[in-house]
Amino acid sequence: MFSPVVTLLLSVVFLLTGGWSLVRLAELIATGDHGGSRVAELAHLLMSLAMLAMTWGVTGGPTTPGAVLQILVFTVLTAWFVRRVLLPPPGHRRLVEGYHAAMCAAMVWMVAAMPQIMGTSMSGDGGGGHHHGGSGPVATMVPVVTPGWVTGLTWAFAVVSLAAAASWLLRVVRPVVGRGCGPVPGGVPDAGSGPVAVATRPAVMSVRAAIAPRLDAGCHLLMSAGMAVMLLVM
Repeated sequence: MFSPVVTLLLSVVFLLTGGWSLVRLAELIATGDHGGSRVAELAHLLMSLAMLAMTWGVTGGPTTPGAVLQILVFTVLTAWFVRRVLLPPPGHRRLVEGYHAAMCAAMVWMVAAMPQIMGTSMSGDGGGGHHHGGSGPVATMVPVVTPGWVTGLTWAFAVVSLAAAASWLLRVVRPVVGRGCGPVPGGVPDAGSGPVAVATRPAVMSVRAAIAPRLDAGCHLLMSAGMAVMLLVM
C-alpha cells in the first residue's frame, strides 16, 4: 500500500505501541484497574494491530468480514469513550477521554472510507482477484475522484492526530503524574524486609512514578503521529 520506507517506519511505530499497550494491559489486569484504563490499553493494542494490517495491505475493502468486524469494534469503543467524556470517572480528564474517542473514530473512518480516501474503486466481480482456471472477470482497483468532503474529513482527523501528538510530546518532556491516559502503573514487587528494603521501596516507587508517565505519553505520541502519517499518506 505504501512505499517500503513508510511501511517500515509505520511497522516499527505500531509494533512499539502495540507492545507497550500489551504490557500495560497485562499489568492492569494483574494489579487491578478501578478506572477503566484496561479498555484504553485494549483499544490501543487493537489499533496498533489494525494499523499494522493496513500498513501491509492485509485489510480488505470495507465490506469484507474483517473490515466489518473492525468497524463494529471501534464504533463500540468510540461510544465507550464518548460516554466517559460526558461522565468522566474520578482521576480521568475529559480531554484525554476525548483523545481516545477521536482515535477510535479515526479508525472507523479509515477502514470504512479507505477506497474513497485513496481514490480507488473496485471493478469487475468484486472478489479478491484470484480465480482458478482463468475463467470469470478479475476484480481490479481503478482510480476515481475522491469527494471533497472525504478529503476534508480525512484532513480533520489528521490535524486532530497531529495536535494530539504535540500534546503528548509536551507530556514526554514534562509529564503530569496521575493525569495521563490512566493511573500510573501500581504495585512494586516486594523487595523483602528490613532497613534496606524500607529504604529501597520509596526509591523504586519514585523512579517508577517518574518514568511511567513518560512511557505512557511516548506510546500515545507514537500512536498519534503514526495515525497522522497514515491518514496523510492515504
